Amino acid sequence: MVVKFFCPHCGNAIEAADQYAGTTGRCARCGQPVRVPGGAGFAPAYDDLPRRRTLWILVLALVLAGSMVLLAVIGILIALLLPAVQAAREAARRTMCMTHLKQIGVAMESYHIKYGCFPPVNEDDPTAPGWRVLILPFFDQVELYEGYDLSQSWDAPANASVSNMPVPEYLCPSVEGPSLRANYVRVVGPSTIADPGKVVSVAEITDGLSNTILCVDWPDSDIRWVEPRDITVDDFLAWFAQRKHRRGHPGGINVLFADGSVRFLSYSTPVEVVRAMMTRNGGEVLRHDEP
Repeated sequence: MVVKFFCPHCGNAIEAADQYAGTTGRCARCGQPVRVPGGAGFAPAYDDLPRRRTLWILVLALVLAGSMVLLAVIGILIALLLPAVQAAREAARRTMCMTHLKQIGVAMESYHIKYGCFPPVNEDDPTAPGWRVLILPFFDQVELYEGYDLSQSWDAPANASVSNMPVPEYLCPSVEGPSLRANYVRVVGPSTIADPGKVVSVAEITDGLSNTILCVDWPDSDIRWVEPRDITVDDFLAWFAQRKHRRGHPGGINVLFADGSVRFLSYSTPVEVVRAMMTRNGGEVLRHDEP
């Protein structure tokens, strides 16, 4: 009778006469010592090895299946959490944008206290400084302001060191783009606070400070912060009326009012209401829940 078994070291199939059961020899393939199975209570290795292989295959399959399920669960959790993370980031950027506008509002108010009016718009005079330059001393940018030559145009070589210096307070955190731009602009036009050729004071805002827009967040602006340039009423309203606003805050923009408050203006707000908010003495009646 022949005993069949496998070398536990290399898996080589071995046959031995049953008279050698219980004795030890060396494997012909690897040379390692092997014991010929046999004797009372001894389970033949030949019969046991396939079962052990099947068991290991089963365990491996279960581990792989569990790993796939775990990866699927992780993927679902990421898909669920990602919008929440993005929403939280946008909420933080929107809050920072409002903070920038409030800083501009405080600077505007300080300018008004000192000079008795809001900074004028000087679009028709390229040598005159823009309002963003004029309010620099009122939010800790005194050194930058003192480096600006008021007798030269904004793009003159004498003002290059200032014009090439970014001002974070003029940038909306939700808009990617050049760091020298200005996302915060005034809407210029007759009867607005930014009335061309006129110097406007608080006393001339008869529609109410909380109802009159002083400055807006314009995500599509290509204006450099040092430029004496803004956006006209008609151009702004045409832009605002579009239903596919693509940059900046989802659903609307932040707006600074003459009383220093900042509110979120939804793109769903009727254009007529926005126009009324821009005039300082139009006599329109606006509810506090508008927009």
